[in-house]
Amino acid sequence: MIIKPLLSTIALREAVPADAICLSALGMQVFLDTYATQGIRESIAREALDAFSPQAFAHLLGKPETLIIVAESLGKV
Repeated sequence: MIIKPLLSTIALREAVPADAICLSALGMQVFLDTYATQGIRESIAREALDAFSPQAFAHLLGKPETLIIVAESLGKV
């Protein structure tokens, strides 16, 4: 049996505006898995929704001084 290493299917690239929705979902997932493991308060919910909204990522990606690198595998970020 030949097993190909997973890394051979991963490509690193600069994020583009179309990535904002996926970056938003992934960012919120990581944030909530880290800071809301036993429930969530309104203040944390608002912080997550503001900081990780698609609009927040689109704004960041629109700044020339911002560079976000994404890992893409099989068409998924």
